[in-house]
Amino acid sequence: MIYFMLLETEEDRKKFQEIYEDNYLKMYHVARAMGQNQTDAENEVHNSFLSLAENFTKYSHFYFI
Repeated sequence: MIYFMLLETEEDRKKFQEIYEDNYLKMYHVARAMGQNQTDAENEVHNSFLSLAENFTKYSHFYFI
């Protein structure tokens, strides 16, 4: 995943991957339900995960594994 390049540690990569796998489809379906076409929905989800990866150290403690 491109997001992994933005994460500093293997632990962060594992946490991020779990968050990604748990939430990608949910986020995609929400974007589609809001009326976005497939491409726009995929782009919005990608941008959301990109932002999370860029700021992962700030937000990773909110996700309890």
